[in-house]
Amino acid sequence: MFSQKISSIILYLLLATGAVALVLFFWLGVTPDSVNLKNKEFYFTDEALVLSYIFVAIAAVLALAFPIINIFSHPKSALGVVIALLVFVGVIALAYVFSSNEIIPGLNHSGNVESTVKLVDAGLKACYIFGVVAFLGIIITEIGGIFGR
Repeated sequence: MFSQKISSIILYLLLATGAVALVLFFWLGVTPDSVNLKNKEFYFTDEALVLSYIFVAIAAVLALAFPIINIFSHPKSALGVVIALLVFVGVIALAYVFSSNEIIPGLNHSGNVESTVKLVDAGLKACYIFGVVAFLGIIITEIGGIFGR
């Protein structure tokens, strides 16, 4: 309940800030140097970009903070989070163990070294595993929904 009130207040503040930035962006207009150019530069472009970076940072912090707050306010749900993290780490470790470190022949690139190739292969295998698990989860949920009716 508390986190919903805080998140809605933050949402409205960010929405108002974004609306003000949008109005300023178009109201201030184009710089005199770029009036005759095909790609015009607005006065508020740099500030709008910095504001978007700030919005992304705020979203990332809130995306991490609220679940942590939720875990502390509902400690029984922490067991599920710990199990999910252990499964995630297990899949990553399993993918790393079964990944190959063979250098790609004919590729002249600084990233074509054994350690990088092994990490990339592990990442691909982990994505395949998570994709298959997600697909199977969707299928099983839908089939269970059919028989549950």
